[in-house]
Amino acid sequence: MKPYIYIFIVAIFTISCTKELPLDSSDDTTLLVMNAYINADSLNNILYLSFTGKYETSPVENASLEIRVNGKLTETISSQRSYSSYSFFDINTRFKPNDVVRFDAFTADSAYHAWAEVTVPHRPAAIEKIDTMSVKYTYQSNTNNYIRYKITFSDLPDEDNYYQIKSLLAITNIPYSYDDYKEYTTQYERSLIYHDDIVLTDGQPSTDQDDEDGLLPTTDNIYGVFDDSRFKNTSYTMTVYNKGIYLSSDNSYYKYDDSGIKIKQTFYLISITKVEYYYMKALNLYDSDSYSEELNEPIKFPSNVHGGTGMIGISAGTSKTITLQ
Repeated sequence: MKPYIYIFIVAIFTISCTKELPLDSSDDTTLLVMNAYINADSLNNILYLSFTGKYETSPVENASLEIRVNGKLTETISSQRSYSSYSFFDINTRFKPNDVVRFDAFTADSAYHAWAEVTVPHRPAAIEKIDTMSVKYTYQSNTNNYIRYKITFSDLPDEDNYYQIKSLLAITNIPYSYDDYKEYTTQYERSLIYHDDIVLTDGQPSTDQDDEDGLLPTTDNIYGVFDDSRFKNTSYTMTVYNKGIYLSSDNSYYKYDDSGIKIKQTFYLISITKVEYYYMKALNLYDSDSYSEELNEPIKFPSNVHGGTGMIGISAGTSKTITLQ
């Protein structure tokens, strides 16, 4: 059995998930694992640290982390929290585009030292507009009401850029009666469908019938990553879909009309590093229905950690919020 490491991806709006990924290493090799997905605008980022193992990772006790920005030491963190398979450090440094950031992790006995150096990408240009339309759309052989979004933005000029698109929905219920029921907002990430979009499908847009017939076998872009090779130095209008929003009206505590509920959807356009882009492309393949560990060649996951393994990514993003009916 191949050893495994845990990869932690923390999204720009503090939604996190855990991935268990194969590690290209012999069973008796112990490596220090560093993982972080850092939002440059946040003062609440986390770096995860662990040891590889034959079957699972283990926490690193009494380790320390040094952070340098443009060669200057900004943080030394020695205290950390640990769980059964990893330890983590709370990072309070704010990073700016074009900063060169170095992370050094040391074990207490100095037997292990892993480090990574990342240049913070430039922030994307603002999302110019988002046009919406309610449409009938067929996805996975089912035709339903969907919302089609056309998102227009411009590429950052004169450089190779790598991006990620994400979506967050916020529904606010406003109490109609009963003083003990207060207004509250529920937020959750919404998955996007983008089979029609040439950029998000790497130049292979498809219809639902194509996917069903297997005429254009593609890997779903689960993580919404793309580069600017098809719209370099110009603007682009991206087409994505998600299902319409259905709200129950049988709860007498709330009135579900235009004054009783607010629905807002936020799109995040995020600049990511080149190595992070290819890392998430590998994740797309690893998580796809078309990949089988028994039938396919092992996937090589890029790493930018020296003296160990893992992925340190830093992103800078912009967003635009629209109100939905």
